[in-house]
Amino acid sequence: MAGTLTHDHHIPRVPVEHRFLGLDKRSFPYAAAVLVVWLVWAVIVPKVNDAIAYDDPVVAGDRMALTDDIVFTPAVGWNVTAGFRVGEEGALPQSGAAVLDSGGVQFAIVPDAFDGTPNELIQQINKVTTRTTKGESFHVTGQRFTVTTDSGEVGVAEGFVSPRTQGVIAAFVIDGTGLQVQVVGPPDQISAVSDQVTDMVESITKTGDSA
Repeated sequence: MAGTLTHDHHIPRVPVEHRFLGLDKRSFPYAAAVLVVWLVWAVIVPKVNDAIAYDDPVVAGDRMALTDDIVFTPAVGWNVTAGFRVGEEGALPQSGAAVLDSGGVQFAIVPDAFDGTPNELIQQINKVTTRTTKGESFHVTGQRFTVTTDSGEVGVAEGFVSPRTQGVIAAFVIDGTGLQVQVVGPPDQISAVSDQVTDMVESITKTGDSA
């Protein structure tokens, strides 16, 4: 995912009612998702590589429902390991986190209520993740940059590395819903699907009654 480099000149203090041990409690669901994905790829995948066959591939026209009015278009051929497809005529009977897999790369989007900014969200995710892993297995790399979807939603993203994988975390806040986007996998495989990943992120959109 390419974007315009940004700099954080001022990060507002987290309100007292949202703080716990110096961290923003609102970011805990997102940090937990980061840790789960990291654990899967750093510990489990090396042991069970190729042991599980997925049989729920994305077909042309599929869309995934993240909330009752936020969707994205998954790349054709990726396997859906978690999540809910938009129904016929745009119906969204169920929605939630989505996880897809292709060639050793995992792409996940986790939605939850959040009333801060994308910068605040990604900063708190990093704080919780770094403290939990004690900084030994999760390291942010490079500079934070701007990511804009085709519908004009603006988020922020940054790269990270762990012992066996690398990836990107992006954060969006759309009308009170925070979206934590993560792509993770071996470097060569991530490079091979980078265009598809970019397309999936850029397809995130708020549909409202027009879904």
